[in-house]
Amino acid sequence: MQKLTELEEVNQMSHNACYLKNLIANRVGLKHQPVFDLYTGMLSDALIDKSLPEILHIFYNYVTPRFLIKKLTDAVNHNLENTSLYNDLNAILAKAGLKKTKFGN
Repeated sequence: MQKLTELEEVNQMSHNACYLKNLIANRVGLKHQPVFDLYTGMLSDALIDKSLPEILHIFYNYVTPRFLIKKLTDAVNHNLENTSLYNDLNAILAKAGLKKTKFGN
């Protein structure tokens, strides 16, 4: 958000984030319905002045395929670790002298 707003400390983060989500969510695959924000006067001028291609370019510099894959594997591993099947399989592997399994590793 700092890069988009060109501010060291972003004031009114929730309003700037709402504007950003409204603008790009449907273009980047986020589940977000546009929301009306009464406080659009609080938005960063630098953010408002940026074109959609500029905003998407900055967004995709941070949200890379590597970032998304890491988030996905972390979520899958977290969910797997909380299942009895996962625990049962790892107990069997431990008895066989093998290390625990992780999705994506």
